[in-house]
Amino acid sequence: MENNADLKNRGDIMRARIQALGLNQQVLAENLGVSQSQVSRILAGKNSRSSKLFEDLCIYASSKSVEQHPESKTRTNPDIQDAVSEVWDGTPGHARALAIVIRSLSVLQRPKDKVDVGDVGSKHVHP
Repeated sequence: MENNADLKNRGDIMRARIQALGLNQQVLAENLGVSQSQVSRILAGKNSRSSKLFEDLCIYASSKSVEQHPESKTRTNPDIQDAVSEVWDGTPGHARALAIVIRSLSVLQRPKDKVDVGDVGSKHVHP
């Protein structure tokens, strides 16, 4: 049987790994087939014993490579880092506001089969 110190240590490692992967609770919940609130409770460390979901989260976190997730590329992309550092004032409130603005840009995503205006000069387009 696992003692509380071992359980806490495994939980801390799992939570750090999930944070490094840039995964949010909703994505985890969808991938594991559970509710977001169940994931939230586990990630908050409110488990006094191991559970199936705790074990599933540990397995999921350890099986994923940071490089497999596009979200992790934002952490090492100098253009993204420079842009954020130029405009962010360092406060949590401003971080939330910037996150809202960045997420709102998702409406500008183009379908993959469309040619971007910037790409036209490099393509041979025939009428």
